[in-house]
Amino acid sequence: MSLHGRVALSAGLVLAVFVALTGFALDRAFHDSVRAAHQERLLGHIYLLLTAADPDEEGQRLLVPEALPEARFNLAGSGLYGEIRDEQGKVVWRSASTVGLSPPFSNRLRPGEKRFERQLDAAGTPYFIQSHGVSWVVDGTPRAYTFSVAENLEEFTREINHFRTSLAAWLGGMALLLVASAGALAAPALA
Repeated sequence: MSLHGRVALSAGLVLAVFVALTGFALDRAFHDSVRAAHQERLLGHIYLLLTAADPDEEGQRLLVPEALPEARFNLAGSGLYGEIRDEQGKVVWRSASTVGLSPPFSNRLRPGEKRFERQLDAAGTPYFIQSHGVSWVVDGTPRAYTFSVAENLEEFTREINHFRTSLAAWLGGMALLLVASAGALAAPALA
């Protein structure tokens, strides 16, 4: 192989490694960013449930209104699900969106404990789950509750796949442009 051929092959390998590493780094950064955005959004839904919950008139139970400002809690199978459990792990409230489904909510958390995780339900459907343990004073007595919100990963997966398709197209196009430029610059040297 000629010197020019070896240089071209080396440049092509360096370009391929650069494009692959750049693609991997950008994919990881985007994945982490989208995951953090979903975590923040679920945290906002936890706060929504905390503000909506109130003790009943006798001060014995925690109640959540049937219709919440976030409409997806009210639509069966919407992809967003909520649940509140008491200190024994008994379900106190579940959103209407959970009808016919069993998202893998956290059973119990100690007051002040927070957890964000990715879990599968019994059917293998993946969810992001944000849970918070809180202490709520009901009838003068502090009681522990676990507020949980789950979201299936359809939207998350769609965002990641769209980005990956776009990233592959752009990096592939730029790699082809660089190869063509290098070929155009090397052509006069061969003549």
